[in-house]
Amino acid sequence: KAKTSVVDLIEAGDRMDNVMVREAVIASRRGPQVIAAPAEMNPLEEISGDRLQQLLRICRNEFDLVLLDLPSNWTNWVLSTVVGCDQLMLLTEPSLHSIRRARRCLDLLESVGVTHSQTSLIVNRNERRFMREIDTDAQINITDRGYGSEIATFREEGVHSLLSGNLMDVCPVGAIT
Repeated sequence: KAKTSVVDLIEAGDRMDNVMVREAVIASRRGPQVIAAPAEMNPLEEISGDRLQQLLRICRNEFDLVLLDLPSNWTNWVLSTVVGCDQLMLLTEPSLHSIRRARRCLDLLESVGVTHSQTSLIVNRNERRFMREIDTDAQINITDRGYGSEIATFREEGVHSLLSGNLMDVCPVGAIT
């Protein structure tokens, strides 16, 4: 279980350094290292954009790849964080409302200098009943609920489906697996 979350690091202020960040990292059984989300939801306005940028600078120095799962609501700190990304994946759903929102997001990103080559639009087609309705065997699931949650295959056998090339699972907060 995580002792230190992203919010705890941000609230540490000037005490935050590479040692504190390394100690906050949780190693996954499958390889990625994660800094946990806070146990409780915090208002977006409470996040310090400057402190988040400080955390990202430390993470970029400590790790080869930094993936950041941002909220879908746009705030000043979210926008400044997105502008600083090398690559951006915008996740949406195949509904008219979601596609229109994605278009507005892409327009906003373009207005602040984020190029189309930096942005990937991912339309999530996977429905909860996908494997049951299309391919009779359920082959993916979420294991270890809570901080240790992972999207995994059953019995470590991999996905054996004619449709596996179209398969992606997305956790409830939008992280892509």
